[in-house]
Amino acid sequence: MVLISHDISVVASLCHRVLVMYAGRIVEELLVKDLLQRAAHPYTVALLAAIPDMRVVRGEPLSSIPGRPPDLDKLPAGCPFAPRCSRADATCEAELPPLRELRAGQRAACWHPVNVAEVPGTAPLVQA
Repeated sequence: MVLISHDISVVASLCHRVLVMYAGRIVEELLVKDLLQRAAHPYTVALLAAIPDMRVVRGEPLSSIPGRPPDLDKLPAGCPFAPRCSRADATCEAELPPLRELRAGQRAACWHPVNVAEVPGTAPLVQA
């Protein structure tokens, strides 16, 4: 069964594996059980941070992703999320990152994934 949804809560309750897409491209694939603790693509992390819960202080602004999604007819040469990403650098703007394995059961298309340095045996994603 395949489920396409913008509601991460629904996906988490019905699915075993998650594919996160941005600008028509898969940017992360991982198991639902790893979603909250091991999300590596900055877009996935930002999506999770934007989910309100009971700990949100009433009256405080909700977390959001700055900027706007790209025009799908005019995608940039590099990572489409780069203009909205706090981790982006010149490599991100110039080169489209491939979807690469970060650990068993998890792949991400990101030159600077979150929390990957602490994974034993993970090779650097940017080649020197």
